[in-house]
Amino acid sequence: MTRVLPVDSNGSRNGGIMALESPIHFSNRGNPTPRGGSGFYKNLPLRTKVLLAPAVGVLLFIGFLVYTMVATLGNTQRLDRIRDVTFPTLEVATINVTTLEKITETLNSAAATGESDMVKTADGLAENIRQNLQKFAKLDEGQRAAAEQALQTFDGYYGKAQSISNALISGTLDMGSAGGNLAEMKKALDDTRLQFNSLRENTLKNFTAMVDASSATSRHMMGIGLIGAVAVVAAALLAWYMASLITRSVATVVRSMRDIAAGEGDLTRRITPETGDEIGELVTRFNEFVSKLQKDIGSLVDSLKSLEAAAADMGGVVSNTEAFVAQQHGVVADVTEGVNSIRTGIEQVAQSAESASTAATMADEVTQTSYSGIQTTISTINGLAASVQQAFTELGNLRNDAARIGTVVNTIKGIADQTNLLALNAAIEAARAGEHGRGFAVVADEVRKLSGQTQEATVEVGSIVDQVDRTMSALSNIIETSQTKAISSVEQITESGHTLQEITAKVGTIRTMNHEIARATEQQQQGSESITQRITDLESISSASNAQARALTEISRKISNLTQSLKSVSGHFKI
Repeated sequence: MTRVLPVDSNGSRNGGIMALESPIHFSNRGNPTPRGGSGFYKNLPLRTKVLLAPAVGVLLFIGFLVYTMVATLGNTQRLDRIRDVTFPTLEVATINVTTLEKITETLNSAAATGESDMVKTADGLAENIRQNLQKFAKLDEGQRAAAEQALQTFDGYYGKAQSISNALISGTLDMGSAGGNLAEMKKALDDTRLQFNSLRENTLKNFTAMVDASSATSRHMMGIGLIGAVAVVAAALLAWYMASLITRSVATVVRSMRDIAAGEGDLTRRITPETGDEIGELVTRFNEFVSKLQKDIGSLVDSLKSLEAAAADMGGVVSNTEAFVAQQHGVVADVTEGVNSIRTGIEQVAQSAESASTAATMADEVTQTSYSGIQTTISTINGLAASVQQAFTELGNLRNDAARIGTVVNTIKGIADQTNLLALNAAIEAARAGEHGRGFAVVADEVRKLSGQTQEATVEVGSIVDQVDRTMSALSNIIETSQTKAISSVEQITESGHTLQEITAKVGTIRTMNHEIARATEQQQQGSESITQRITDLESISSASNAQARALTEISRKISNLTQSLKSVSGHFKI
């Protein structure tokens, strides 16, 4: 019968259990590759590892169960045969041997005593032997022929022995032939004994063989049971080892993830896979994920450095922008004051021109009414000359104010150019900042638009100032000419009253010039109002620029805070 020995992982039938090894090791060197193991189980799928020990246990149990069932069935069949065939035939064979001896003794006693009843007793015993032999032949098919031969031999012996016993009892025995008959009887008795003993011995051998076979089967079952118990223990140890291998692998991965999540953030740490199963695949994918995370965090740190530098540069640009906006606001205030002075001068010129026009009209009426009013006319012309002189003086002041406005306009233009340059620099810095500088780029674009509007306003104001300057130059020339004419008229009136007609003509000319001065003054008023409106617009633009600068400051602060927050988050990881 075949014995089954437990097989270890190397294929040797020594029932040994291999030593446990640590399945996973940590490494700080990039993405580690699986380390080779000495057992084939390390590359088995996880399902196979989990089911291997139970499958081995189940197979061993099934094998033991099948063997036990077969052995039990064999023992049962042998016991049934012993009960139904072997033991009854052994009993019958033993009884026949004993009964044969009783028959011999009974016949000998009957011959010695001459009692015929003993012969009848022997006949009953002989009948029992016949029945037993028939029963034996019926029970044991293998020894039926031997049982039938033994029955014939017994019948031959008993027939001779009965005949000799009856002859001895009745006294009719032929002594001449008695010796031969006795020898034949003795030979038949020996043959009968030999055959009876042979049947008993053969039956006893069969009985012993069956009992020995049952005992051997029982011993084999005990051995198989012991081997099965050892195999079950080995399967349990294998299951424990597989469970330890799996749980240790999972625990190592969980511990590494817990270290990263708990705050250490060591992204340089790698796990060396020891198996080729799903746990090893999980370790490999975990290492790939950590490598990608390490690369992304490194890129984030580098980007934060650039973003921090850009935020610092943007803060400087915003500070400069605020300074220029404040300077621009001061210049606008100066321009406003200058324009208000110009308006005051223009109003005074207008009043002077109106007075001169009234005086000229009155002088013309006096010269046309009467020559006697020459003195009055002279006085009036002298007053007119004084008014003209005053208008000339006011025009000079107005030209000086216009020159100041031009200077202020140039200053505003320079500030607008500088603001435009700063807005361009701010847009460049916002482009460097990427997504975080998008809001800053919008603000810089608005500042650039406001700067463009400021430049347009300054150009328009400069144009208006130039127009006012040209107008005032013309007025100055006109007033100077009027003054000269008035002086000449006074001298001519003084020298001769005959020049009254000429004076009247000159007065008409003066009146016309006064109308021109009035028209020029009106144009100057309109120009000053336009300048005032442009300055108001410039003040609005300056206020908007200031608001945008404050918005840029807030954006710069938010970017700085965001940079610090991202630096704090990235500081949780070791890359």
